[in-house]
Amino acid sequence: MLRKMLGIGRSVRFNAVHAQKLAPLLGVDASRLAYRLPIAATVAPGVPRRCYGHVFRVAGLLRMSRPQLCALCIQESGYLKAHWDIGLSSCCVKHGLGFTDKCLRCGSAVRWDRRSVEWGHCGHHLGRTGTSVADGKQLQVQRLLDGVFYRQQLSQVLAEFSLHPCIGLLSMDGLIHTLYAFGLLHGPWAATSAGALAKCLSPGYAKAIAARGLVRLQAWSNEYPYAGEKLAPVVAAAAFIKVIVHPVTPQDRSIALGMYGSIFGRRELEQLKSRHAALGQKSLFEETL
Repeated sequence: MLRKMLGIGRSVRFNAVHAQKLAPLLGVDASRLAYRLPIAATVAPGVPRRCYGHVFRVAGLLRMSRPQLCALCIQESGYLKAHWDIGLSSCCVKHGLGFTDKCLRCGSAVRWDRRSVEWGHCGHHLGRTGTSVADGKQLQVQRLLDGVFYRQQLSQVLAEFSLHPCIGLLSMDGLIHTLYAFGLLHGPWAATSAGALAKCLSPGYAKAIAARGLVRLQAWSNEYPYAGEKLAPVVAAAAFIKVIVHPVTPQDRSIALGMYGSIFGRRELEQLKSRHAALGQKSLFEETL
């Protein structure tokens, strides 16, 4: 119905451009709606996405094509929360339940173009219990993601989970890449596909990566700056390099450099500098954690 009223097709994703026309139909403030919608639903490869007040440099960090939800939140209040769209989000802290990206009755994928928040494209109501119970590590990861996303209770979360204070200075993009760096490899020197960072993950795979990432990030935090020999085989350097070469903020680059150097050593940092001209004029050790 909204699409018809706006004169747009079913395949067009809502974005911030539609906020002014959507707001009066929904009875909400246009500026708040624009904040919650992506600046552009589709962008050229390599162009950052801006959504929810954050910048995301890789498409797969947002669930733009594979939405997920907490079935109990839908059942109780029929609402969606912005941080559900983060690729590594996997559970609801309020209810302690894992997210689902499928209808719990028929298994059909949850779609953005469904008839309403509560009803799936398949015709079934999405508000049912029955999703998996989130484990302790999963809830810790989600609290960390929520803390950086909303910039709330970060100091408490970092102290409670024994994480280095620098983690609280990362952007949302920087934190997600850091969790990918520490959690993408399932074992020492494990292989991973070249496009792993660009893929939108299933809730189960997101849970596994984020949980491994948090455990190793805690180990790095507790042993910094002497964790290199233990962690180097299980850390995906490519995720750090993305942040170092194309950071969202200067702090992201500084923190990624410090982590990279503490894990892989100065020689690797110098080689990284020689491979990327953009780093040629920068001292790779001008800022420390």
